[in-house]
Amino acid sequence: PHVRFGNAQRGYVLNRVGTDRWEAEFRVADSIGSPSDTLHRRALVTIPDRRPEINVV
Repeated sequence: PHVRFGNAQRGYVLNRVGTDRWEAEFRVADSIGSPSDTLHRRALVTIPDRRPEINVV
């Protein structure tokens, strides 16, 4: 499967793949000015195994 997520924020995606689902957690920073800035979850995409559905939180 393909997951595409785009916006103007900087961050990364953390993928967790298990036997029952694939989760893609998109984490972004409000600012990149300081290394101490915290990241927060922008979206969580879950694709369950053997089911034609995608859940976005």
